Amino acid sequence: MYRQTQLATTNALCILRRPSLALPSTGIPNSHCLRPLAVSTLRSRKQSTLTHSHQPATTSIPPTSPNLAATPERPLASLPFTYLLRSILLHTVSASPSLLSLTTRFLNSNIDRLHIDSPLNPLGWILYYTFYKHFCAGKNEKEIETVVADLRDRGITGVILAYAREVEKGGESTEAEEAKQAKLWVEGTKKTVEYTPKGDFVAVKYSGAGPKALRLLGASPPEMPSLELAKGLEEICELAVKRGIRLLMDAEQVAVQDGIDMWTVDLMRKYNHRRSDGKAVVYNTYQMYLKSAPQKIAQHLAVSKNENWPLGVKLVRGAYLSSDPRDAICDSQADTDKQYDNAIQMLLAGQHGAKVDLIVATHNKESIRKAKIAAKTALLQENGAGLQEIKFAQLMGMADELSFGLTKEKEGVKVYKYVVWGSVTECVKYLLRRAQENQSSAGRSKDNVQACWEEVKWRVGLRR
Repeated sequence: MYRQTQLATTNALCILRRPSLALPSTGIPNSHCLRPLAVSTLRSRKQSTLTHSHQPATTSIPPTSPNLAATPERPLASLPFTYLLRSILLHTVSASPSLLSLTTRFLNSNIDRLHIDSPLNPLGWILYYTFYKHFCAGKNEKEIETVVADLRDRGITGVILAYAREVEKGGESTEAEEAKQAKLWVEGTKKTVEYTPKGDFVAVKYSGAGPKALRLLGASPPEMPSLELAKGLEEICELAVKRGIRLLMDAEQVAVQDGIDMWTVDLMRKYNHRRSDGKAVVYNTYQMYLKSAPQKIAQHLAVSKNENWPLGVKLVRGAYLSSDPRDAICDSQADTDKQYDNAIQMLLAGQHGAKVDLIVATHNKESIRKAKIAAKTALLQENGAGLQEIKFAQLMGMADELSFGLTKEKEGVKVYKYVVWGSVTECVKYLLRRAQENQSSAGRSKDNVQACWEEVKWRVGLRR
């Protein structure tokens, strides 16, 4: 049966609350800023075909019965009844500001002393069989492989895998402690690359390397990574090239984003010519709720064109409304939506003359529709030579009606899920951090509840 216990997301408690990333007190509706995950449209050069070497793993999932096959009208038809009920429960909690606030306050205050990884801990058991199994991939390679196999059996192409463990911010630290934190981050990221199936993606968050990395990224002007950190990044990228994995560098707060852009462009310059199929190895993330985003993309397109390497682009709306300066953000949701959709149109039209690998990351149904139209238009304009396929992906445990609906598209559609792995404690802390970053996104959770209820009604005979 479908391993409902393994579904996860890389932004989960927060994920629980986000339609497309939450907009705090800016007055901008929730769908204004969903973060990573993701629709992707990959452009290939002539004669280049995207090959997935994924071999479906043997699992205990029974064949989907004909009457439960997913259709446009019933995108969740293939999911187990228990998964639907759990999704309704979790997203009902996350759609309620008071319930979610109560849950996050309690866990933030007690998680370090509760020992929730112990199998004898009642609270750990509850968290494991609810949030963890719904939003997270597992604790080790075997569990991750099972999740990926389950997803593929239901039409999902693959995953964007992220390690839940992050460096705790705050407090003073010695140089030796900072070096240890950076080393742990490099080791964890390399392990994530090793756990990721060939052809899939790994999400990388620079700030996870610790205080020293944050200081370098946030300097004015930003500074390049230290020798130790540069060596670690090189090891990560070399391993990704060797294993056929692609790296998605996360966007972060405006205060460190210029540094992130600088580090990532430098890595793209070094590694984006290394794949035999001409695709990018390293991708930068552009938050389209920032007024400066279109200009930043144009600058990077020019650099990649002049230096003749493919620009890896992941488009998101935005994730840090509670901390980014309000004057740096678009004035309205409509402005952000327009900026986001225009970027897709521009990148697919190809008039920039650069080679682009595009990942469109959104839970916004309208943006997905427009991206598909833009991709088909580009394909017709280029007589089929340039556009290979369009890829979609959403956060694990979120927007399942979009993900599984897209799996039924007939031609060239790939669907990915963004998911975190780690211990129960590591993953719960990760979800709590994402919830703090995205404090008012109940809209997407309400959409999830509604979609699951519609399928439940079919199952119990209330709809036909």
